[in-house]
Amino acid sequence: MTIAIKDRACILRLLMVSGVALALTCTTDPAGAAPRKLPSKNPEVVKSAVVTGVVDGDTVVLDTGAEVRMTGIQAPKLPLGRKGFRVWPLAREAKKALATLSLNQRVRLEYAGRRHDRWGRLLAHVHAGDIWLQRDMLLQGLARVYTFPNNRKHAAALYTAERTARAARRGIWALDWYRILTPAEAEHRPGTF
Repeated sequence: MTIAIKDRACILRLLMVSGVALALTCTTDPAGAAPRKLPSKNPEVVKSAVVTGVVDGDTVVLDTGAEVRMTGIQAPKLPLGRKGFRVWPLAREAKKALATLSLNQRVRLEYAGRRHDRWGRLLAHVHAGDIWLQRDMLLQGLARVYTFPNNRKHAAALYTAERTARAARRGIWALDWYRILTPAEAEHRPGTF
């Protein structure tokens, strides 16, 4: 069950599964924001390209110049120029793992909902040969499932991969920093995830 509480400044989302809080986010309501102009390097459709760079554990750069945010997952975050932002545990390892899987590989992009995020990056499921990058990052425990109402096409498969890594205590699931919080614990830790 997803609960949304909306006011002028904020949308609050709390994902509850069997009484456990999985995600709590507060984002600016986009309804009042001016639309972001997409960069010309991110065309409407890129079906296949070569990965030439890795930004972090869930974002790659293609030889077309497009940046692709791998939809459906969230890897541990790097500062990426954000002043005062602390590196999340295993962020560098997630970036390295994604580079190992994808760098200099021809990838196929599969769109399942919105095609761009608010920053103009392409939103896609990314496949390198027979490897579905999102699934592999989840199985390694170097990402968690992160879906929205318009990109849940493969949510069941993503949750299955996450459950496998969690049960084996791989990657982030071996660290207390990433443990799933109860609703009471989450209430006292706003802005930490």
